[in-house]
Amino acid sequence: MARCWGFRKYGHAGTLDPAATGLLVVLLGRATRLSPYLTGLPKTYSFVLRLGVETDSGDSDGTVTATSGASHVDRESLETALRGFEGTFPQQVPAFSAVRVGGRRAYKLARRGQSPEMPVRQATAGSWTIEEEIPGTGFRLSVRVGTGTYVR
Repeated sequence: MARCWGFRKYGHAGTLDPAATGLLVVLLGRATRLSPYLTGLPKTYSFVLRLGVETDSGDSDGTVTATSGASHVDRESLETALRGFEGTFPQQVPAFSAVRVGGRRAYKLARRGQSPEMPVRQATAGSWTIEEEIPGTGFRLSVRVGTGTYVR
């Protein structure tokens, strides 16, 4: 597409999960040089935390593998739990991610029922905000994260 506009070089500054919506920065021509500066910037994610449901992929696109009652989770207990995810901490990269394992995208292996050995990386998160309580379902949250942090 960029070539039809006269640009030989083009690229993007990050990736979005298939179910994600948001801004994907596309760089054209000489602007592709800015990519290393943009990909390292913090991002803010806004999402719905659905309580009592576990999926095989860790996100809403997956097949439900377990359910449980979550009526005991209130705003105060959620705030306490979120404090454990402030700062920098080790995080195992999800199998349903675009990380390459043995030259192949992990999500492609995971979709075929394989269990790729996923690396553990440093994740950074902070500024958690509980935006809304969704009665009987969960909460709408937002969080500011560093590069390579997965929110599932």
